[in-house]
Amino acid sequence: MAGASLVSMFATFRIDHIVHHDLYNYGLQFSTQWAIPYWTMAAIVFSMGWLIILTSIAFELHLVMHRRHKLPEPEAPSVRQEQVQNETPRIEAKPSGKSEEGEVKTTALAVKTDDGLSEFRAILQEISQMTQATVARQKADDKPTDEK
Repeated sequence: MAGASLVSMFATFRIDHIVHHDLYNYGLQFSTQWAIPYWTMAAIVFSMGWLIILTSIAFELHLVMHRRHKLPEPEAPSVRQEQVQNETPRIEAKPSGKSEEGEVKTTALAVKTDDGLSEFRAILQEISQMTQATVARQKADDKPTDEK
């Protein structure tokens, strides 16, 4: 559209050159009867030409900005929340013997659940027991002994 407007404006310049140079050489007499419609037509051609050029530029800039915002941006990793059913696992303990106080000691635990986390839960439970035993030993080592 802008290119067509430029061509129209260039053609109007050529007609203006013909009227003001060539036709006066062939005896054209100036008269407001033909000059006013000619000037009006030239003003309309140039004003519409500039309007179309500016509108075309604005439209192209709008398209460029719209395309730039429409391009997919790299996706950041998202965190999905899933509801997890909290079930109490069944724990079966096998007694290994009796302690001095008469309690039953357990050496192996088998966690039976239907999900894939049963091994992980069993390992966490063993780690918890080892940590508790280590803390108990440290407390026992930190107790001052009465020397006489």
